[in-house]
Amino acid sequence: MPRLHFLLNRAILLAFTAFISTASLAQTSPYQAIVPVADSSESSLQRGLTEAIQRVLEGLGGNDAVYSEPGVALISNPRRALQAYSFDQQIIDDSGDPTLVLNARFTPEIIDKAINGSGFSLNALTPARLIVGGIRTRDDYARALTQLRKMSAIQNPGVVETAGDQVMFELEIRGGQSALDSLISQSSTFQRQGDTGTGITVYALY
Repeated sequence: MPRLHFLLNRAILLAFTAFISTASLAQTSPYQAIVPVADSSESSLQRGLTEAIQRVLEGLGGNDAVYSEPGVALISNPRRALQAYSFDQQIIDDSGDPTLVLNARFTPEIIDKAINGSGFSLNALTPARLIVGGIRTRDDYARALTQLRKMSAIQNPGVVETAGDQVMFELEIRGGQSALDSLISQSSTFQRQGDTGTGITVYALY
């Protein structure tokens, strides 16, 4: 019986440690990307890391940085810049079904060096907007704003206007509107609903 208790406690500890590891990667940054993968095999990991580092390079330095010599070198060997990764189940589309994703974070110094070495500079912070629906109470508003502030890629989030249960936020982010949409789509707090036709994406608080 003591042996059984030891094994159960060890299993709980390992599960809790895995949860903490995944949670630590949950908050996205400019040096982190979440991509869907077929499974957790070595080949899927390699394909996922390649796509993830390409997204990071594009978000921080634009397409030119991706196709530069230092960028191509990193994409061909993404593990050289890999800081941490985990596999996770997340809802990433309107179906509501969980999808296996690879959550990868890369070393900022190596990424920055590749972008700067390519002759391009890091993208400047530019304004971007999003609309979040389903905000009916002060707590809803606080939760939405708190989640935006937790994303290290986002700077200076604030409210532009409100209409019913919808709130329009304005903020600054490297890469502008497209980078914001890519970042928010990786969050489990916001679910994409569509866009306004003016380039501003509408999300629902989840």
